[in-house]
Amino acid sequence: MSSLRETWRWAFYNRRVANESCEAVIIKKQGGKIMRIFAYMALGLAAIVSPAAAAAVDAPIEASLDASKSGAVIDRHIFGQFAEHLGSGVYGGIWVGKDSPIPNTRGIRNDVVAALKALKVPDVRWPGGCYADNYHWRDGIGKTRNARVNTSWGGVIDSNDFGTDEYFDFID
Repeated sequence: MSSLRETWRWAFYNRRVANESCEAVIIKKQGGKIMRIFAYMALGLAAIVSPAAAAAVDAPIEASLDASKSGAVIDRHIFGQFAEHLGSGVYGGIWVGKDSPIPNTRGIRNDVVAALKALKVPDVRWPGGCYADNYHWRDGIGKTRNARVNTSWGGVIDSNDFGTDEYFDFID
């Protein structure tokens, strides 16, 4: 592979095994090369850190804490979640369909919504993961849906029953 972009492009089009991420495909393809790079990086880091660490063994260690000063503010949206079509994350997890015996509101599980509210999840990104590479928002709107092959997870047929319309309903 001559560039990182070509490597990722290769991974997106050559995933063949269900439940395999783009990163896993790249590591399988370039496993030896990647492991050698990590080994060289580890050796280089050890060569830099070891002399300094050996000299610092006898030095006293000091730490101070000023409790009157506040720490950094971390935006709560960093701690959001994403919904993935892998396994039963969406179908059976969030979406059970309007006719399901599982308590739901317009096909979306009530217990899942309650749990996310209790956890105060600020954001739920969807589609998530490699599934987003092939999803088109128009396939998930309206009454008639275009089913498509989910190439990210082993060629499974995705009915798009949980689509763009349902996602916006879910996040409301």
